[in-house]
Amino acid sequence: MLVETFEVTEVSCDGVVEFEQEQIALIEKMGLEGQQGLIKTGEEGEKNLLPYRKMTAEEKIVYETICPTKCKLNGYADSAIPLRVLQVAAHVSSLEMGTLRVWAADNSDVKDPVLVLETGSNYSYQYYILARWGEVLESFQKLKVQAFAKLKSRKREMLKSLIPVVQSRLGKVDNCESIESLNDISTSVSEYDAR
Repeated sequence: MLVETFEVTEVSCDGVVEFEQEQIALIEKMGLEGQQGLIKTGEEGEKNLLPYRKMTAEEKIVYETICPTKCKLNGYADSAIPLRVLQVAAHVSSLEMGTLRVWAADNSDVKDPVLVLETGSNYSYQYYILARWGEVLESFQKLKVQAFAKLKSRKREMLKSLIPVVQSRLGKVDNCESIESLNDISTSVSEYDAR
């Protein structure tokens, strides 16, 4: 099983070096309000910094398209979750910053689920990409191509479904005999946009 995690770490020529406590001290000293939202104080007063990055808008579109099925981590049962992903989930869960969700495919075309942290509420959610796993981890570029093809197909089908509606309304326009009846014919297709 292959696993990819998305920790934000600093690397020196000697390898990975973490400066979490120094980062936290500087963030607090400088009053960096945006960064302070990423710090969580534990029950024993220890401070932890969320070491994962927000999903980019492009990643969100691609992963939501490829993995449209979303469930809370505790309800995910499609396949075994690898140990490393469980470790990441346990760490993020201990910070109590939001809801852990697994985004997965609704068919067997894509077998690489994604672990996501969802923060915020109502209509201002933020998403952090934590990990993904599977037998074959496709590159993001390849997933992007697959998502584009899927979205393009959906859009084409939605637009094709509007053809009968538009043709019907064109027929009504052609058969109109008064200004009043012409004004009653809707030119909006917004009721179909929700598809």
